[in-house]
Amino acid sequence: FEDLVSSIATWFELIMVPLATIMILYAAFLFMTSGGDEEKIKRAKRAITWAVVGVAIVLIGAGFITLIKSFLSK
Repeated sequence: FEDLVSSIATWFELIMVPLATIMILYAAFLFMTSGGDEEKIKRAKRAITWAVVGVAIVLIGAGFITLIKSFLSK
């Protein structure tokens, strides 16, 4: 069970971190092409915010799994 959870978490990290990077690059593109349009700037800020939130959730989840594994192994 421990290996299954660990492999799922690793797989999730391998998918989500590059996806968040792509989202941040997309948001940067929106910023650069906004031309001062407030709606596009708002959309870019939201994209960056949610990408960072997603990465934070993945990293916290990985830390949480490591913490649980350390408690279970004792």
